[in-house]
Amino acid sequence: MRFTVSLVAGLVLIVFLGQVFGQGNLPWLKSEPSKPPEGPEISGLQLPLVRIRIEGSGETWVGQAVPLNVEVIVPSWFTGAPKFPELDVPNAVTLSPEAAANFVVQSAGKTFSAQGRRYLIFPQAKGRYTVPSAKVEVSYAMPDGKPSPLKILASASIQFEARMPPGAEGAKYFLTTDRFQISQSLDRKLEGLKVGDSITRIVNMTAEGTVGISLPPLKLEAPEGIRLYPGTPKVSEKAERGKIGATRTESATYVLEKEGDYTIPEIVILWWNPQTKGMNKARLPAINLNVQGNPGYSAEAFASSQDPEEKPPEEPGRTMKERLRPLLEWVALFLLLFLLLGAVRRIFSLKGLSIRSYLAERKRRKAAAEKTYFKRFRKASLSNDPRASLRELMSWLDRTNTRPVASTLEEFAKESGTEELLKEEATLNRLLFAGHEETKVNDRQIKWSGKPFYRAVARARKATICKAGRSQRSRQEMTCLNP
Repeated sequence: MRFTVSLVAGLVLIVFLGQVFGQGNLPWLKSEPSKPPEGPEISGLQLPLVRIRIEGSGETWVGQAVPLNVEVIVPSWFTGAPKFPELDVPNAVTLSPEAAANFVVQSAGKTFSAQGRRYLIFPQAKGRYTVPSAKVEVSYAMPDGKPSPLKILASASIQFEARMPPGAEGAKYFLTTDRFQISQSLDRKLEGLKVGDSITRIVNMTAEGTVGISLPPLKLEAPEGIRLYPGTPKVSEKAERGKIGATRTESATYVLEKEGDYTIPEIVILWWNPQTKGMNKARLPAINLNVQGNPGYSAEAFASSQDPEEKPPEEPGRTMKERLRPLLEWVALFLLLFLLLGAVRRIFSLKGLSIRSYLAERKRRKAAAEKTYFKRFRKASLSNDPRASLRELMSWLDRTNTRPVASTLEEFAKESGTEELLKEEATLNRLLFAGHEETKVNDRQIKWSGKPFYRAVARARKATICKAGRSQRSRQEMTCLNP
């Protein structure tokens, strides 16, 4: 006992020291850094492109998750989130439990921006499967920094083959999973049972590396003399850090209608472990019951109380007018809306306008508004993307600039008189244009926060607007004095 306590205390101390002093001397506590996927050499002339690949090269079994990645690679950086498709593979279940992830691809000494989405494909029968071409909508920065036109890129198709696990041939059902557990619970003890008593049975199944549709529906049985009332199955799934799991819960109520000795059959489920390549059997043992007589029990009364589909009392007969009244109310409401729309259209036509042109003009004005440009800059800054923040800020400056000469960030910072903006502008210039290896944006060790930069620009914008307002009022007063 003392040895066990000492061993546990020693392990806790080792983990604590590793957390305090770093994990350099504790190799088993190190976490492997995420590496970009390897692939064939890529040249800038091939970009942008979409490629598709299957993780791993081992055997694929029926019901096993096949990880598949769809990756988009561009020569510069993304100006918007790529739109990945929903893959449809015949005779298979396809899921995408994770969001798209950004990474970089290094090839021939160059670094390219990329984004990928991971899919899980579960083949439901043996044979060869073909994953169709994946079409992705993408927009990226051109050499001048402006967004490219929206492009639809297509990948090549890819195939894989699913095999039937040994021992599963001829089985009515089997499950492919990394781990499977089945358990049951009863709502009462199996002692002193009498006719008329009921037993509620709950069966839980959990599996890792599979989906809920793969968990088998249980065939619950009851011998003659026991009436079975099955409940509604409940299926749930979870996805966390690239791992998925599923749970299925089934319930049933056994009503003891006759005295005697009974046996509720056992439950056996076959499941194949692709890691150990072994067929396993999960069992729930049979349930033995001894039921004593009960003269006061009425089976009909119990059955009627358990019937979930109780018929409502019949309503008295309604006249034709009462039946048509709700329909007439809806018709009247529809006619009123139709007349209202016609009146609005008439008013617009008298003014030489149309609703379509009005809405289009309103949409155009909103898109060209100064607030819209500033919102784009705010979104880019809060996403901590320095290149996108600078690009959207320059677009906003071009929108607000009324001089014949193009405005620059340095001029805007000096005119606003905001010292915080001058500091943030200098920091951003060093980060983007310094040219040293330690200041490259693509270096993952460099973390730039766009929140202080956005706040500084927002204060400068407010000061500029107030200054412009005072200048306009001054010009109006001068006009009144010198008509």
